[in-house]
Amino acid sequence: MLPGVLLRLWWRGWRVPPGLVITTAAYARFLEANDLERVIRMELGRKPMEEMRWEEIWDVALRIRNRFLRAPVPDEVRADAATLKAHPTR
Repeated sequence: MLPGVLLRLWWRGWRVPPGLVITTAAYARFLEANDLERVIRMELGRKPMEEMRWEEIWDVALRIRNRFLRAPVPDEVRADAATLKAHPTR
């Protein structure tokens, strides 16, 4: 839904920052290929959130973010993203 809204805004002349849209299936394959679900569970399971200081929450978020940024994109996910880019009205 959001990609369609952003596309309509772009068509009407609004400035929309560049981004990437993938299917939920492609996202799940990305998580699985890089074992990120385990990483997220491990990071969030270190301590109950209600007991964490904001600095600890910040650190957890940074560690998860860095794992996502360093994770390679599987070829099949890359192909899905290229297909969506070639057909922006989907």
